[in-house]
Amino acid sequence: RTVSYFMLDGWAIIDGDIIFGTEADIQAASVSNTPVITRGEDVEDLTKRSMSIYPQSSAKWPGGNVYYKWAAGLDTARKNDFLAAAKLWTDRLPFLHFIEDNAHPDARTIAAVAGSTSSSPVGRVAGGGTILIGASRTVGIVAHEIGHTLGLKHEQKRPDRNWYIDINCDQIEEPKDCTVTPWTGNANQFWMELPTAYNWAGPYDVNSIMHYQAYTYAKGNIPVITGKPGITFKTSGRDEPTLQDARHVCELYWEDCHSICGDGILSPQFESCDDSNNINGDGCSSDCKV
Repeated sequence: RTVSYFMLDGWAIIDGDIIFGTEADIQAASVSNTPVITRGEDVEDLTKRSMSIYPQSSAKWPGGNVYYKWAAGLDTARKNDFLAAAKLWTDRLPFLHFIEDNAHPDARTIAAVAGSTSSSPVGRVAGGGTILIGASRTVGIVAHEIGHTLGLKHEQKRPDRNWYIDINCDQIEEPKDCTVTPWTGNANQFWMELPTAYNWAGPYDVNSIMHYQAYTYAKGNIPVITGKPGITFKTSGRDEPTLQDARHVCELYWEDCHSICGDGILSPQFESCDDSNNINGDGCSSDCKV
């Protein structure tokens, strides 16, 4: 497929916040190293080998063990936000473990980046890769990037999205082109993936933490994404993984996922309670403990 990318601290970023690798990596992954379309110094569209960035069994974290390490000098605030975001996932999915290990060959580096763009590779990658945490962020944004680390793609790019949402291409900020196939520039982040490009198991989740919000990449005060009639679409406030997000990760890691906290199904071996939510203070904690 055709992808658009921009460079951020030496990394080639596609789909808004997914780290492909270095510019040399994305050039090497193209069918032809000749750019098809060039938009300024740092945005190029390349025809690349399909499936080269999507998580297969080799791109999962074995046993649900996600290894990470801190970049030198990383500030405490970013460390705390990463740990809080990781807990949102482990509360839902107790089979997941985030393990600090500087020596692990695939440990993901947690690093800082200026500005508002946080990013992560999709799935486990050789050498670990890097989660870049922006200066302007929320714990929910970091949890979104951890979703990528676990192997999740953007929900609004699902091939069944047109049943649930409308994309108002006119409202996407430049550069963009919605007249070509696939869309390019910033519009490429809203282009639908092929049904065969990824494991899209489960129903569409308009409120997924992996879903762009209404005004993401909007050029003004008119939303880029709106819900279809009868669809309740949260315009903002995606602060934690939904139950469907957890189910999707469980599907990807079906060999290891044994229970989902908050699904209302008690798994006595792993949970002491399950009251269908992840709220503390109601007699059953966010990680399904009494």
